Amino acid sequence: MQALRLLLSALVLAILLSACGGPGFDQSAQTASYTITMQVDQTHLGDQNVTLTITNRDGQPVTADKVVLTPVMRSMGMASPDTIAQATGPGHYQAQQKISFSMTGEWDIAVHVTVKNSTEIATFKIPIT
Repeated sequence: MQALRLLLSALVLAILLSACGGPGFDQSAQTASYTITMQVDQTHLGDQNVTLTITNRDGQPVTADKVVLTPVMRSMGMASPDTIAQATGPGHYQAQQKISFSMTGEWDIAVHVTVKNSTEIATFKIPIT
């Protein structure tokens, strides 16, 4: 009987822990010239990898001079440091450092894309659990 209780407790704990990490985030946003798609590993607390795909209105990959990510949690006045994204291939970018989500709630990540001294910004709203 004691072994059965222990087994059931372990099963319940495993189910609860598996629900702690939110699924990944994958969303697109438009600017005047670009479509930016952002992928975040998980939508839970901690440090997360962020990758971007940037294309022009014709669907062609964009070679940006600079891509900067600015994460903020406006409701709590919190921010993580700006992170530069490096090109990993035509139109594909990876944040050099993981983005740190230090609190649950809605975070905004502004993506600043600079091409030929012109910067356009897309903002993504990410629910962190």
